[in-house]
Amino acid sequence: MKRAIFFLLIFSVPLLLYLNTWQTFRYMQLKKEVEVQKEGQNQWIEKNKKIIAGIAVLDSPQRIDKLAKERLSLKKINTEELVIIKLAPDERKQDE
Repeated sequence: MKRAIFFLLIFSVPLLLYLNTWQTFRYMQLKKEVEVQKEGQNQWIEKNKKIIAGIAVLDSPQRIDKLAKERLSLKKINTEELVIIKLAPDERKQDE
């Protein structure tokens, strides 16, 4: 009985050392992978910020007004020039 316990201890110590080494190796691999993923995420966040800033510039009312005046030759109209058209309801739809 003592001999079995002795051999069990002799074989379990190297096994436990190997498992500990393997666990450390696996931890380091996962840690590197997490760092790579974080860096990728940071790059996407920065790219997204640049795109949002670009949209804000392109969508600004001053830029749209400038484009309308210069490229499309549009101008703002006065309220006196505004014409409102009201359409009568379709009589066929009311009969049904």
